[in-house]
Amino acid sequence: MISFLKGQLAEVTSESVIIDVNGFGMEVYAPVNVIDRMPQIGSDVKLFTYLSVKEDAMLLYGFLQKDELRLFKMLITVNGVGPKAALSIISTLPADTLRFAILAEDSKTISKAPGIGLKTAKKIVLELKDKAGLSEEDIVGIVGDGSDTGEDSGNDPALNEARKDAVAALVALGYPEGESLKAVRISAKSGMSGDEILKEALKNM
Repeated sequence: MISFLKGQLAEVTSESVIIDVNGFGMEVYAPVNVIDRMPQIGSDVKLFTYLSVKEDAMLLYGFLQKDELRLFKMLITVNGVGPKAALSIISTLPADTLRFAILAEDSKTISKAPGIGLKTAKKIVLELKDKAGLSEEDIVGIVGDGSDTGEDSGNDPALNEARKDAVAALVALGYPEGESLKAVRISAKSGMSGDEILKEALKNM
């Protein structure tokens, strides 16, 4: 298994990139949003990869973030969802949006990806809902990045802990995990306690 590739970016196409790894040109297929984030040709780049082995081909798929790779691996476990379909979904939906959609059973959002019908989207939700639960690290990554508050608060241990407590409390009250994460992400501000975040999040449910 090739876990990652690190080298110089040699070429970019509409569906793949070629990385020069010690003189070997490695073609890596990637989502559109990964290709769009590629640096200038000749720059160093690192991609987390998945090697697909078939009877007639060995293909590498690459991602800039481990979370994108994790979701890709989850998607291709669904019957009828191959690497191409998984790339289409990840190209269309950011990782946190996709996870929210799965947890909230929002098949319609997933079906927005080209080539993904509503029937396939419902199958993805059905098969992955239990697998898409968030660890503490995932919760910090999603509700603790400060993207909705304009603050760089992801490295604030106290605030991250308060956010996790608020999410856990909302789930205990019977709210879906996906909706709870969204409400906490919108509501949390630096300096707030778990109880204060919970009160604000309830207003946004």
